[in-house]
Amino acid sequence: MSSTSLKEKVVHLLIVAIGLISKNTAVATFRLTNAIRLVPLTWVIAYLGKKVAKRNIKQYIDIGTNDGYELKQIVKSIGPFREVHCFEPNQTIAATLKSELKDVHVHAIALGKSSGEAFLSTPIKEGGEHQSRAASIVLDHENNTFGNDVQKVIVKNPRDTTVNWHIPSLIKIDAEGSELEILNELIDIIDENSVVCIEDHWAILDFSEQKAYKASLAHIITRLEDNGVHVLKWM
Repeated sequence: MSSTSLKEKVVHLLIVAIGLISKNTAVATFRLTNAIRLVPLTWVIAYLGKKVAKRNIKQYIDIGTNDGYELKQIVKSIGPFREVHCFEPNQTIAATLKSELKDVHVHAIALGKSSGEAFLSTPIKEGGEHQSRAASIVLDHENNTFGNDVQKVIVKNPRDTTVNWHIPSLIKIDAEGSELEILNELIDIIDENSVVCIEDHWAILDFSEQKAYKASLAHIITRLEDNGVHVLKWM
């Protein structure tokens, strides 16, 4: 057994032990660590529900919605919200979301620093299966690895969208490596009573990039929490 596997088993046992006393405490203990992915989703959503109620949050924003699984779970368990917005740049998936989610504002765009166009690169597995959960925004599709499906998408700065970022919101960001860029644009405009869930994608980066990414993410989390925003890493 590798040291990583052993460590994960130990952490998982610790999460279970703490959860026997308080599931909320288990989430709170690991909310800023990558071990949060070992915590059951139902525990995390229940934890978020308490934060949403305490902070009187009426808006949910899902950035990088993909098939909408987490969005549906959150809205079902924590809602209703006054407003629900989701951002999914894959046009096919966005069209499906629009047909399925009647009370959700579906934005078929990506968020970024500059408004314009980019490419959404989706890895294709052997056999032709699209790995939509691993899709990422790139500037030049010619640099992609063979076997990726590429489509041109619209990118907007958050300020250029119709979303009111200035009211307390629950915000989930799972943008396959674009989280830092998006957060840098949001950090000065989101309300201090917001709750932000961030997917940490350091593991998909080259080793040489991981240290800088971790440092930048830690800096942004500190700034958000200094502003009063409650932060946790996502699954």
